[in-house]
Amino acid sequence: MVTLVYDGLDIGETTMTKANIEELEFETTSCFMAYDAKSGEVLYIHECMKQKGPYEPEADPNEDTVLQMVREDYGNRNLKVMKLPEDFELKSESTYHVDPSSGELEESYSPTVKFRDFIKQAE
Repeated sequence: MVTLVYDGLDIGETTMTKANIEELEFETTSCFMAYDAKSGEVLYIHECMKQKGPYEPEADPNEDTVLQMVREDYGNRNLKVMKLPEDFELKSESTYHVDPSSGELEESYSPTVKFRDFIKQAE
């Protein structure tokens, strides 16, 4: 969820205020996954989004651009980036890794409770 601190944020030709911020809707245009090429550990997920409606979105980055962004945080690791299929949906109850030999994304169900979910249950 995006929170705006100040009224009057300009988004395109529309000035957004606290009164109309709830009207914003976004959709994912593409998703990239950066992983360690030796272990298959997923290190970073880059989700590109655009505002729904007749707005002209910025062009999504390519795999090389995402790789350059990730290198800043994981510079000495052997990194690779894959673009996920357009209809792919990340599941919050699953964990992901990439098979180093085939380069295929693998999903495994992870029924453990995440800390943020544990806190929500306590409320």
